[in-house]
Amino acid sequence: MDQALVCRLDGCERPVKTKGYCDVHYRRVLKHGDPGEAAIRPKVRQYLNQVCIVDLCERYASKSLLCTGHYQRLQKTGRLGSDPIRVARERDVNRTQKDRSLWSHYRMTLEQYEQILEGQNHTCPICSEVEPRKWHVDHDHSCCSGRNSCGGCIRGIICERCNIHIGYIEKYLQNRESFDNYLGLPCA
Repeated sequence: MDQALVCRLDGCERPVKTKGYCDVHYRRVLKHGDPGEAAIRPKVRQYLNQVCIVDLCERYASKSLLCTGHYQRLQKTGRLGSDPIRVARERDVNRTQKDRSLWSHYRMTLEQYEQILEGQNHTCPICSEVEPRKWHVDHDHSCCSGRNSCGGCIRGIICERCNIHIGYIEKYLQNRESFDNYLGLPCA
């Protein structure tokens, strides 16, 4: 490299930034009054593979043994936000959403749901499929109008395919006379 284009400190090959020094050595001159040695220490991630020290946080620490989110919260608000209700809510978001959904639609708790599945050996009671892609709570639609259930008319937990079939069968039974009349018509 041309000597006029590189840092004037012997052994440094980086391009000149200001006053004959590269950016790193010029900053050292400004801060300490001396450019120091030519070798520049590589940045070492001090907290590599360490988990954030905040309870229940499983993200990796990046600064001061905190994950980026907790570090920024500390800088912004002066505290880590150790509100136990919020922390518990964050930890069990999926579980509580499922629990709320089960209660609002079927008046059933997550524990009751899991007991029914356990009683069925995690198989569909109609087709015996083991661990299907999606489970559905089956309830008697003639008991309760709409999608929501009173909780007393739950028949079981079935696979998605059987739930669709039951829907078709129930509709057929409601309109059976129309189906029978149609099927009794002569062919065209």
